[in-house]
Amino acid sequence: MALFYFHTHDGKRYYPDVVGFELADERAARAAALRAVTEMAWDTPLEEDQHEFSVKVKNANGDLIYEATFKLAGEWKKRLE
Repeated sequence: MALFYFHTHDGKRYYPDVVGFELADERAARAAALRAVTEMAWDTPLEEDQHEFSVKVKNANGDLIYEATFKLAGEWKKRLE
């Protein structure tokens, strides 16, 4: 098991992880980051057509080992009446 930190950004605020998570390895940390970034997008009420979420994964030494980004881009194709 290894300690990993998941620092998140919801497009407006940065949330540093000061506790960390014990996971089996880097592949498990990657899977957790991908899960987290999609859950952030799903759980956030979106007011704008453009939005970006990100998760940066650092190991116990503080090295950035993985980053996952979810970008939303919406655009009206027809004018609303």
